[in-house]
Amino acid sequence: MSKIYEGLGRKVWKYRKENNISTENFAKSIGVSGGLVNHIENAKYDVFKLELLSSIISKLGIPPGEILPLYDINSDVQFDLGTQDAEATEYCKQQMKLIINSFMATISEYGCTLENVSIISNHIQQEFETLIKLHRANR
Repeated sequence: MSKIYEGLGRKVWKYRKENNISTENFAKSIGVSGGLVNHIENAKYDVFKLELLSSIISKLGIPPGEILPLYDINSDVQFDLGTQDAEATEYCKQQMKLIINSFMATISEYGCTLENVSIISNHIQQEFETLIKLHRANR
């Protein structure tokens, strides 16, 4: 199983234990079986609906930023910054992580539905497109 599922499973287990919640009680609180919680915690479950992830994060009080760092931006994102400057590249990656964490926090705040994710994603994309247009117009 992927490291992302292993990391998520460890986080869920850690926060569930810190909150003194049994597997069965936690499962009931998010509307799934105890077996599914066990599979998640042991990285044996790799099919996630955003609603389930949102419920897990919300019920356990896991900051969205603690879930996203499981995503390896160095190997999973392909992009060309047009620079050989290692410091600039690293700074860009750090900023990208902040943007992703902000996106996840916003999704958590508004509720993880397809409609909300679509609205928020479209808004962010429009903002980036506007920045590009402004930059090109000022060249």
